[in-house]
Amino acid sequence: MAAKFAVDGDQDREIDVRICEIKRQLRQASGSPLDPAKVAGALQAISEGKFAETPEVGVPVIKPASRLIQGLFVPSAKQVDDVRKWSKERGWGFSEEQMQQALATAPAWPSYQLCVAVLVPYLDTSARTFEALWTIAASRQEDNWRYGGLQSRVDQLRYLDDGAHAPGLSWEIIDLVANWDKKYGIAPASVRSARTSPSAGILASAAHFPKWVSKMDGVNVPFVWIPGYQASIPGYAAWAYVPLLSFDHCDRQVKLDADPGSSCYASYAVPQFRE
Repeated sequence: MAAKFAVDGDQDREIDVRICEIKRQLRQASGSPLDPAKVAGALQAISEGKFAETPEVGVPVIKPASRLIQGLFVPSAKQVDDVRKWSKERGWGFSEEQMQQALATAPAWPSYQLCVAVLVPYLDTSARTFEALWTIAASRQEDNWRYGGLQSRVDQLRYLDDGAHAPGLSWEIIDLVANWDKKYGIAPASVRSARTSPSAGILASAAHFPKWVSKMDGVNVPFVWIPGYQASIPGYAAWAYVPLLSFDHCDRQVKLDADPGSSCYASYAVPQFRE
């Protein structure tokens, strides 16, 4: 009788990521670097349990998280340059004095793994901030998708506990792997607070750090809730939803979704501020 193996959630997600990467390479418009006949043969051999006979097809190996973090983020000076550029292009109205002040007050880069110091531009309204940062984050990936029910009007999106909006430039230190239970997941409703939970800072991170977004796989680099926001979705309980940010490796899409704050997903972290 053939052996039976238990497959945990991490292994299942890692296999999905690798299969998606194979499919992405096969679909490249300029020509696939993989021989489709060999890929088909390899998958057939695997499905029959013939692992020793699996031909070498050059499928990328997912690196450990400790090596993945290298090159995912950009330094503070580059972030200031980015915000200066975006402000000029999009009419945000930030002055050169504000840019120099941001550069002078940049915090030391945190030593924690997948913890960032991110410059967050808060525009004149929370809705405009949300839309502007998502637009930039989306534009820095090959493709993007957003749940149509997630809107930024004041009656549909607000800060946790209906916190006040303060326009300006703000440095935030955010732990992007906080509250990540890789076995059961953690519901944002159980750990978030207005004091500790980032909102626009997550979208600013996606705008500043596109390589971080494209490395999200839910196994080595988690997808993230955006716990500092509350969303109302038509037809559901008011303010019960929370935005989520993820990356689809099959479609090469950054995705902005919303789910109930009581939900738990093992592939998602609930980021929080660090001092």
